[in-house]
Amino acid sequence: MTLEEKLFRLISRRREEPKVEFKETLDLSTSRNQAEFAKLVIAIANTKGWDGYIIIGVKDKRNCPSELPQDYIVGFSVTDPDQLERRMNQVINEYCQPLCPIRYEELTYPDPQKKFGVVIIPRSSNRPHLPKQQRPGTQEGVTYIRRGAMVVHANPDEIRQMIKQDEKAVTVINFAHPFKETPEQIEQIIGCRIEEFIDCPTPKLELQEGFEAQIDKLIDEVLLTSEDWQTRPLIINIPTYHLAAVVIIAKLHGRMGHFPSIFYVIPEREGDITSYPIKRIIDLQALRDQARSLR
Repeated sequence: MTLEEKLFRLISRRREEPKVEFKETLDLSTSRNQAEFAKLVIAIANTKGWDGYIIIGVKDKRNCPSELPQDYIVGFSVTDPDQLERRMNQVINEYCQPLCPIRYEELTYPDPQKKFGVVIIPRSSNRPHLPKQQRPGTQEGVTYIRRGAMVVHANPDEIRQMIKQDEKAVTVINFAHPFKETPEQIEQIIGCRIEEFIDCPTPKLELQEGFEAQIDKLIDEVLLTSEDWQTRPLIINIPTYHLAAVVIIAKLHGRMGHFPSIFYVIPEREGDITSYPIKRIIDLQALRDQARSLR
């Protein structure tokens, strides 16, 4: 999946998330608008996860419940995208410390054929970012993050997590049942910080109807680009259904270039409730390398 394909999927979902914001337009002509833009960028950059996106020229579902692209894609483009990117970074430089560089691109949605803009906010290694000027809507020195689609003040624990970012961080992808453990307990088990948690439970699969294609569709829902699959540290929770698990591992090996690490869970029943506690992590690539030495 390319970045363009990922953005098209985000637009079709139109679901505002901690790292994704939709805007109908962007105006940086006034100090207030500049401060609001900088505050949003700061909040997304501070929020746990990898790259963030501000998608311009698209209405979110709250402002346009219609499912027709011609209704919710209003379009956005400028004469000189490079000049707009420079202006955005000037605003960030004026309002944000430490600096949080961003990128701006314009793409064309296939149907309807309308351009839209996207501000790409790379995962930051310099968190927390703080406003350095007191302006309407912002407070100097306050640590902003996103919770859902809202910009809020970070609590002390969230600030401590930002400061710990030099530790090894992984993305956890869950294709199976909900974990019994909290994210904090999982971090203790795996011995590193969870930067992003992606929950993508495997639906009931129809064995007679293109089983492998159903797995491809499931994996695409994770919304990682080809570069993400090959460069991010990942730990996978595979479904307990054996055939689905085997096909998912084969597909992930093709995308990642190596076998993933997986959670080893054993079902435990307490009365009428079945839970799936984590027992340990299995490094499939290490097992593969060990077995190869036996050739």
